[in-house]
Amino acid sequence: MAARLSVAQVEKALQDYVAHRWSYREFAYQLGISVGHAHRILSGHNFKQAVRPDGFEFPWPEHGAESKLGHLTEAQILEAFELYEKHLWSVRDFAAHLGIHYRNARALFLGTAHKGLQIPDVPYRTRPDIQKEQIQDWYKKKKEEDLAKLADRLD
Repeated sequence: MAARLSVAQVEKALQDYVAHRWSYREFAYQLGISVGHAHRILSGHNFKQAVRPDGFEFPWPEHGAESKLGHLTEAQILEAFELYEKHLWSVRDFAAHLGIHYRNARALFLGTAHKGLQIPDVPYRTRPDIQKEQIQDWYKKKKEEDLAKLADRLD
């Protein structure tokens, strides 16, 4: 069973968090707690009574999704949306084109990244319709082949 944290321990860890600009994972490691517990402390859900030191931010701007997209221009993002629609890309294809992680691409679609950007109204696809048809055809052929093999064995 894990030891319970005191308010004093959390306040000291919060001071170190600010001094070293730790990520919430580093914060968790330093306190010996789960990353989920660390996230709840830093976001203020747990230990609300603990005083947050001056300069406290969660998450740090450089650790957020916005910074992962900072190298992209508005024109690049809008061009990628056009290509997404034109070629029936999946969100993963969209992310690969921009050179970003899938979660950051998803944040663009949800409007939580680049908040000033007017995102076109496009459907959110995990896989393009064309791929779905190809996958269905593959399963259909596989099923036919398996039935043919079974029929050969029975003969």
